[in-house]
Amino acid sequence: FAEALGLSEDVMRGILDTNYVDDQDYLEELNNSGEYKSYAVYGDLDWEFADDWTLTLGLRYTKDKKDHYLLAEGPVPPLKILGSDVPGIVYIRPESGEASINKQDWTAWTPRAVLSWDVSDDAMYYMSVSKGFKSGGYNSFEADQPFNPEYVWSYELGTKLSLLDNRLQINAAAFFYDYQDLQVNNIEDKKVFIRNAGEAEGKGVEFDATWLMAEDWRLILSGSYLKAEYKEFSPGIGGEPVDLSGETMPLAPDLQMSAILNYSQSLDNGSDMEYRLAYAWTDGYYFDVGFTESDPDEYQEAYGLLEASIAWTSPDETLELTLFGKNLADKEYLTYAGGLAKQDLGVAITTVGLGRTWGATAEYKF
Repeated sequence: FAEALGLSEDVMRGILDTNYVDDQDYLEELNNSGEYKSYAVYGDLDWEFADDWTLTLGLRYTKDKKDHYLLAEGPVPPLKILGSDVPGIVYIRPESGEASINKQDWTAWTPRAVLSWDVSDDAMYYMSVSKGFKSGGYNSFEADQPFNPEYVWSYELGTKLSLLDNRLQINAAAFFYDYQDLQVNNIEDKKVFIRNAGEAEGKGVEFDATWLMAEDWRLILSGSYLKAEYKEFSPGIGGEPVDLSGETMPLAPDLQMSAILNYSQSLDNGSDMEYRLAYAWTDGYYFDVGFTESDPDEYQEAYGLLEASIAWTSPDETLELTLFGKNLADKEYLTYAGGLAKQDLGVAITTVGLGRTWGATAEYKF
């Protein structure tokens, strides 16, 4: 703890000896809570202004109200190591018994418009534009400095197709997201804050397709390409401001793909069997702001997961038994990397994904 605060062991012991008496218990309570209320009214209007053409207009009004409370009690005497004069401070608390209360309202009008063209019973094309809103809030470590609301304009152009006598269903879309004041979690000076990135963009394409290859065989494919980056963002990392403009957002892989093969079988006694084989692949990505693939502690390389299952359903559909296997190739991967330990100890906290796993489930409906 002394090392994390930048203090020598002797200084740390001196602080503790000055503020604490042997064999006496001390208790500090921190109440960080809030009351949040949200009100909204909205409506949609569909206008079929020509054959096969529909214009949908919508409008939503939102009012969010947030009351934030921060109350610290004890210890007595106050532990001075928590004061603002100590470098490497973990938390600045109000004086004993003092409550910090913040109240603020945020309101927004968010419209949307969708133009759709029903070319036939088997094909539909559309384009849409809409505005999204996420209210602001408060950082507990800076109770007097709220973060701003987040806004996004979303643009989409897509199609829904039914081919091969309805045996092939395809959905595809291209999209563009324009963020203003994007809310981003950021670690600064061993504390976690929510900061606003001035501007950010996300653009890409996505599709999914379901193909009934034969009476009992179904293939499902999906994929996406995403380019998500900060256009204007300068948070504090390691105690210094860093310009992340043009950097890729965390948890935003460029490519993702998946394939699922299903086979269904009806048995003579009226029960059903379903066999499923699935594979999902993702491109590399990093977990936190300010890190790239050059930092192995924060970066997850591309990987794919293979899984399979066999399910039996009783004739009356009340009982379902399933055997499954996940990550059959026993791929090693991370589900999270980062955290405060990266700054304190120089090593990221990591969460490892499950290795090869086998199991069974039973579901009974009544």
